[in-house]
Amino acid sequence: MDKSQKKGVVCMKWDSNGELSVHDSHKLISRLAKAEKSRRSMLDHHEIRRVRSRARSYEQAHPTLAS
Repeated sequence: MDKSQKKGVVCMKWDSNGELSVHDSHKLISRLAKAEKSRRSMLDHHEIRRVRSRARSYEQAHPTLAS
């Protein structure tokens, strides 16, 4: 078993009114926000690489007059 496992939401507590506890709501929202930030960073990174790749392909296919 991997000892470096990330701690996750092991047990979520619900109040008597059926709402998630304030503490667990905060932990869940923080975790979701972090995952979304990571996902957006990854998508931005891949978009930048895709644009740069297209630019290099275009430059190779269409040499400039100075070349």
